[in-house]
Amino acid sequence: MNIKTKSIVVFTHRDVEFLINLKGTTSWVLNPAVARNCEYVVCTANYKSELSKKEYEHRSAFLIGKVKDVKQALNLPRDAHRYMIEFDEYALINNKPNYLQNKSHNPIKYIDTDDLNIDFDLLEWKRIDKDRNLKAVEDYFKIENAYYEQKEKVSGKFKEKKLEDKRKQSFVERLEVKSNSEGLSIAEAKEGLSKHYEIDQDNIEIILKG
Repeated sequence: MNIKTKSIVVFTHRDVEFLINLKGTTSWVLNPAVARNCEYVVCTANYKSELSKKEYEHRSAFLIGKVKDVKQALNLPRDAHRYMIEFDEYALINNKPNYLQNKSHNPIKYIDTDDLNIDFDLLEWKRIDKDRNLKAVEDYFKIENAYYEQKEKVSGKFKEKKLEDKRKQSFVERLEVKSNSEGLSIAEAKEGLSKHYEIDQDNIEIILKG
């Protein structure tokens, strides 16, 4: 008989309602064989996420579930390489602020079950008898995906602007070096000014005074 001695702690912005509708927690980059062999999953709150409902203190433990299985995450294709940890029994946890001490960027942590520091005698276990609420889960993912897509779009534009600014700066610096060493032709000067100020070369007039 395989005796489970490990548990897993996750850092999530999702709330109890979503976790119950999903009958699990998602979406994690992990080894499913290792996670499947864990006894419990403890959910801790990412209060600082813009998607959080701010119901629990940052890093506080708020729910524990009995690991039933580990399967492919449902939010495809975004979570194609991520997994969900399923449970159909859970208990809410009170008075566990700053539970997650893991300061790294990894949102999951494996821990000995004996070191969970949870009084199991005080837990009120509840069974989720209903099926997974796919409609509620899909509606949630639509909102979440729209948020991430907008964020990625803004991030992409910011990166493009930085690259464009760097390209302009590099071009101007090259012109300055050539100007100081060799001098610039009218055509080269117009080309550089056109790219730097984003105006057509035909609208640039250079006046030479001797």
